[in-house]
Amino acid sequence: MKEIYNTLYDIANRNMEEKGGHFLTTKSVFLEAMCVDNGNTVIIDELEKLDEKISNEEFLNILYLKMLNRVTGQGDIETWQQAFSMPVSEFRSQAIRTVADSLECKRLGKIIVYNTEGKESHRTISKNDVLAWGYKKVYLKLPNSFKKIIKRVIRRK
Repeated sequence: MKEIYNTLYDIANRNMEEKGGHFLTTKSVFLEAMCVDNGNTVIIDELEKLDEKISNEEFLNILYLKMLNRVTGQGDIETWQQAFSMPVSEFRSQAIRTVADSLECKRLGKIIVYNTEGKESHRTISKNDVLAWGYKKVYLKLPNSFKKIIKRVIRRK
């Protein structure tokens, strides 16, 4: 799979350069971000195990692609500038916690799994999840006659 993304990057980058543009990420960031895609789930163990040779700035780009579905902007880089000099493991741990707890990540409804060993996991809950659970709790307390009416209305839509 990595070979396909490698070729894809080369072709896209060459086409962009011919048009006077450039790819928004480095090749290493693109490959790391694309080769392990878990959909809306972000497995923190995978991020923490990324090659130590990847700079803190490149790691931040991968983190943003995985957790926020976007590349870092100039403002993001400026915000993290002082932290780039931190030791790799310390920076990665802080960056993961900060981005996972951000409002932007929560709005995307990402499922954040901190430990795939089966002991702990955490799910970032979206506003829609909270609303759905609240409605379900109310629905379950309704008399059966009301539930039948609600089911009929839902089937019509």
